[in-house]
Amino acid sequence: MNKINFKLYWKVIQFNLSKFTMYPTEFIAYLGSRFIELFLLGIFWYAVSLANPSINFKLMLSYFLIADGFKSIMFSFETRLSKYFQDIIQNGDFSNYLIKPVKIIPYIVCSFTGENWINHLYSYVVIALGLILLPVYSFTSICFCILFVILGSIIAININVLIACLTFYTPDADGIRNAINHVLRITSGALIPIYMFPSVLKNILLLSPFPALAFLPVYILQTPLAINVILYHLIVTLSWSIILTYITNKIWVKSLKDYESVGM
Repeated sequence: MNKINFKLYWKVIQFNLSKFTMYPTEFIAYLGSRFIELFLLGIFWYAVSLANPSINFKLMLSYFLIADGFKSIMFSFETRLSKYFQDIIQNGDFSNYLIKPVKIIPYIVCSFTGENWINHLYSYVVIALGLILLPVYSFTSICFCILFVILGSIIAININVLIACLTFYTPDADGIRNAINHVLRITSGALIPIYMFPSVLKNILLLSPFPALAFLPVYILQTPLAINVILYHLIVTLSWSIILTYITNKIWVKSLKDYESVGM
């Protein structure tokens, strides 16, 4: 991607950000709903910690604050990016993107980022709160955490695009997306930290791409792990980011050809 494209995509982010700021009540309501959801989750785990003294509520609250912030930054929160793609395709606006001299996926991702800037503002606030509750283990863990956030973002974008591709083939893509969301909330560690799963299920999940969507960045940040354990998770996550990028590119190209072949 050349310098001109970088400037273009940055302008796309700025333009869509300016559109969203025209409706302040929307992002105030959105922020309120996110904090209420987080508050209810906190109450749930507080009740669990009272029933089970082995659960450290402060650690758990810090985990969910940071994980919730990372999910929005990494585009893994409720696969809202795929919903954005789906709306563009279903509304017929997708044809306008096909005639633009830009790469469609980065262009739409930048548009989504601009319109959902409030997600990032929310993310930084809750991440800061989580770090205040439980400071990070070391500077090295911060560096690895950032790396996992980058790789997790690549995986999340690919999953969002793969879900969006269903819209080219079925009118019930939104229902499928909702079902996938429920699965991802569990398998990514967004609802229950993966280290609390039974060992067999935990080991299977850690070989999948899903922990990178929420669990791994926070786990690396909060837990004093041996370097070989971190590198193991890094290799698995990097491998999935490469595999999913390849698969997504193939399916996306095929979906575009099918879309154009029927004159949509």
